[in-house]
Amino acid sequence: MRTAPPSERPVQPPTVVAWKFANGYRDPNGSVTLISGGGGTSKYPAGTPVTLPNIFAHRDVGNTTCPGDRAYEMLPTIRQKVTERMGDWHASPIYQKWQATGADAGLLQGAFRIESTSGRGGRWTTFANDGRSVYWSAATGAKIIEGSIRQKWGELNWETGIFGFPTTDELTAADGVGRYNDFELRDGSIYWSPPTGAHSIEGSIKQKWVSLNKEAGPLGYPTTD
Repeated sequence: MRTAPPSERPVQPPTVVAWKFANGYRDPNGSVTLISGGGGTSKYPAGTPVTLPNIFAHRDVGNTTCPGDRAYEMLPTIRQKVTERMGDWHASPIYQKWQATGADAGLLQGAFRIESTSGRGGRWTTFANDGRSVYWSAATGAKIIEGSIRQKWGELNWETGIFGFPTTDELTAADGVGRYNDFELRDGSIYWSPPTGAHSIEGSIKQKWVSLNKEAGPLGYPTTD
């Protein structure tokens, strides 16, 4: 039985690359500017900015023939196959939130983890070197949560806990000092200020606190959950 030479063999859909690119918000036909770390077989001295296709080969940055001439010639086909496998990745509500906040240059910066399924039928990913997250559900939309408030929410078991998904982005409190997120269950909120840290407040106690003008009233911020 005759085996086709590499040049005649069909390129298999690069499924893993497509999955990572679609959920990490990267265009397989786009480009990126990277800063060389230098050393070893690098073609560029340390600190040199180099603009490359988002899918590139070892030989593009190193003094090597890797991955070989035949494989290198297949890169345009690989980019095409990745594009086909990615589907309509721009439709992701989290991607759209990321775009609306300025994408890589905005508040969220670059994706740190690929977008994944969360509990309770939602989606999530993290940005800014794991400093901020966006969580989405059909009921709440895509909302930003970060820092100490995100940490407190995590202690409450994230979206599968008592509060469910965030219903607001992390916002500045009315006094211009603190921060807060509201959540979908139990009329829950988490408020943070520099002296008090992040604490949850909910239900009838929250309603009473709101009636007393929240953090601007006589009680100030909560100091316990």
